Amino acid sequence: MKGKGAAYYLSYAAVWLLSQLPFGIWYGVSELLFLLLFWVFRYRRAVVSANLTRCFPDWTPAQRRRTERQFYRHFADLLVETVKGLTLSDRALARRVQVLNPEIAEAIAARTKGSILLASHHGNHEWLLARIDLLMRDKVPTYAIYSPFRPAFFDELMRELRERRGVQMLPMKRAMIQALRKLKQPSLIGFLADQSPNRSQAQFYMSFLGQPTAVHTSVARLALRAQVPVYYADMRKLRRGRYTLEIRPLPTENFLPDTPENQRRYTEFLNRPLEAAIREQPPYWLWSHRRWKHPMRPEDQRTSGLASTAKENNK
Repeated sequence: MKGKGAAYYLSYAAVWLLSQLPFGIWYGVSELLFLLLFWVFRYRRAVVSANLTRCFPDWTPAQRRRTERQFYRHFADLLVETVKGLTLSDRALARRVQVLNPEIAEAIAARTKGSILLASHHGNHEWLLARIDLLMRDKVPTYAIYSPFRPAFFDELMRELRERRGVQMLPMKRAMIQALRKLKQPSLIGFLADQSPNRSQAQFYMSFLGQPTAVHTSVARLALRAQVPVYYADMRKLRRGRYTLEIRPLPTENFLPDTPENQRRYTEFLNRPLEAAIREQPPYWLWSHRRWKHPMRPEDQRTSGLASTAKENNK
């Protein structure tokens, strides 16, 4: 912690003390947060409503309102569970996030090269990161690519929360270079599949939840270039504070050789499991995220996957 400012130390101490509170109290706080976020401050209510409307046009207004309320209850739980995670024991974490196929860890560790893990903001992505690190502990080093937060003290705090079990956070800047180097050895590198790229990064548009969606091609490019497998972390919420996690392999070799066209095809393939999870459990995705803030421009149409998707749907 050397070199960190006073704001960091004060915020860390406050979060650490608060995290000592039992779950019963924290979920009482979650109920209050839900009321404040949903009814009082109406935090991004317009964004959530618009996202649900565009992705589920066949829903009735009652279905949409019910899912909105369910999302905000889950979002409030996510906030308090993140704080509670600072002092959550390994045993409690393993009990609350049940890995359905723990044997997959041995298959990943047995490889002579690294592997990529594709996760998302579905379920509880903070507990998912901690559970993956616990699963792979003493097997292979684990890394996670992330976008730094602002202000700086908050970024330092989040890194401390995420790295306390051993995972190493890699800032997105120059992440490809670092990842290529680390994948030459046994390792596991995690990416979030549903990060919205900046306009300058939006290299590919595909149909996702029925919408033309800008997506990163980084994972596909990295997997094909390094010739390493990708695993999808499928997290499902059972009830408050209880989740399951299944780590499923997604074949890389079917999309070799490493060409721009195969990178785009593989990117579409990698996003389908997340799309299926969202359709099965809609309230537990991060609907407050402005996922469709970059409409597709005419020049993006040339490399988009929308034409090929329409062709497949019409067969």
